[in-house]
Amino acid sequence: MNWKCWLVSLICLVESVCSQDADFWKKQAENLIQDHLSVKPNTKIAKNIILFIGDGLSLATATAARIYDGQRHGTTGEENNLIFERLDHTALIKTYCTNKQVADSACTATAIASGVKTKSRVIGLDDSVLLANCSTVTDESKLSTILRWAQEVDKSTGIVTTTRITHATPAAFYAHSADRDWEDDSAVPEDHRHCKDIARQLVEELPGRDLKVILGGGRRHFFPRDSTDVQYTNRTGRRSDKRNLVEDWVADKFKRNFAYSYVHKNEEFNEIDTEETDYLLGLFDHSHMKYESDRNNSADGQPSLSRMVNTAVKILQKNKKGYFLMVEGGRIDHAHHENHARYALEETISFSNTISTALKMVNLEETLVLVTADHAHSLAISGYSNRGHPILKLAGTRSDVDAKPYTTLMYAVGPGYVHVPDGRENVTEKLTDTKPYRQHSTVPASSAAHDGEDVVAYAQGPMAHLVDGVMEQNSLAYVMAYSACIGPARKTQLCTKRRLEASSAAKSFDVPTTTKKPTTPFFTPDPMDIDRDATVDIYGTMQGDAGYSPPATGEVLRIHSGANDLSCRVNIFSVIWIIGCIYFFTTL
Repeated sequence: MNWKCWLVSLICLVESVCSQDADFWKKQAENLIQDHLSVKPNTKIAKNIILFIGDGLSLATATAARIYDGQRHGTTGEENNLIFERLDHTALIKTYCTNKQVADSACTATAIASGVKTKSRVIGLDDSVLLANCSTVTDESKLSTILRWAQEVDKSTGIVTTTRITHATPAAFYAHSADRDWEDDSAVPEDHRHCKDIARQLVEELPGRDLKVILGGGRRHFFPRDSTDVQYTNRTGRRSDKRNLVEDWVADKFKRNFAYSYVHKNEEFNEIDTEETDYLLGLFDHSHMKYESDRNNSADGQPSLSRMVNTAVKILQKNKKGYFLMVEGGRIDHAHHENHARYALEETISFSNTISTALKMVNLEETLVLVTADHAHSLAISGYSNRGHPILKLAGTRSDVDAKPYTTLMYAVGPGYVHVPDGRENVTEKLTDTKPYRQHSTVPASSAAHDGEDVVAYAQGPMAHLVDGVMEQNSLAYVMAYSACIGPARKTQLCTKRRLEASSAAKSFDVPTTTKKPTTPFFTPDPMDIDRDATVDIYGTMQGDAGYSPPATGEVLRIHSGANDLSCRVNIFSVIWIIGCIYFFTTL
């Protein structure tokens, strides 16, 4: 066969595999509409709630991560969906603080946790408190959170994060602090030390004291200054009061006759017997945990976010009254602050895969899954690149002013700013898709600023349809409260009615009040979710994780099947057409 025949055969191949004519798009739209029409509101009372917070997970971050994830697995990328993008209900969330147009994690996490907006940098306190002024903290200014609401009805509670466990987002669920930086006593000014630091509140005060699962980083805030870190011999604790809060935590659980474990590395984490463990504390780094792609999988290393969530759910789900679990993908934000787009996208994909792990373990008939961000970042997706163009590479066009190329991803502010004598750095020869590369920023800064745009909330499960339209961020706490009929919703007329309906239904059908797992499968897996390469498995965990065994296939309700899968893939009809093309032109 001559070259002309091969060329025509190739055209046949492209046409048959990648055809996206009018009928293709009409069918895609029809499938999506039918998928949406099949969604029915779930008004049952949630037994469990899992709240996922992607710190700094802006809409542009989700879009870029979606494309990057698809491209890493052989598709053009734009048609891909991250797992949380397939949940039934979505809303735009306004993130401003009471005193700031652009928010930080302290005020936003406080809003999500308590249902009350507050000042920037303030944790678990209302707007009456002055920043870094302990004297203005009163009992009336202290906010109760979803964590405490769950504990009040005897649900188990847990927090899992990749940041320090005393960092702003997790701290907002259990602490009250006039300054987010007061993570240990050495950071609290002398004249304000009558207010407990955040780490001490976690160990000594409610609701932190009754957290069944605490997993994250930040050992330095729990150990005294003269204590050498177990992992880094050149680092010590930071506490000036000489307290060892891990020992205090252990003593409290021993005194109350609970089965407990404290762990700081994979080897210990792998030995946890979830059936025999009542309380678990894991502090896996001196400061924040490692980025997922830099994580040490060995026995001395750190567990992935997916593995931590898998273990947390196994411990919490033993409670027949249910549980509340907050999971933070915290290092998305840190990568953005450094203008490291690749790290940010990889952390977002890890976060999405962690949600996949959880979804395979729960029943969405009785579990509310809520995914959101605390605030956005100034990542932008620019240029007029062709479909499928690598998202981390140079954009498909050059500037019409200086004729220099630019990357598809850039930032408004941050350390990626580069000044050269002739105006703008020429990035032609830069390895823009490598982890060390910093995407350019317009304005120089040692750390990138947050962005004030709305973020997205995604939800599925009981009362998830309350996530709708454009919402104030603090209303998410009330969505969770009304879903489980706890906290401010506990004695409402709506929750009383739903309890009666649930009781009547249980008697009518003679079924136990504790729902058994249904036999219907979670969902028909999209091919893009199934063992897509040799590095990451379908549970979102690196296969090299020491001692990791994936959860059993979940038996829970369906979620959207991703009907808008538009990637160019070979199917049986394409194969037949290709063979026919090759045969025909070979015989010419």
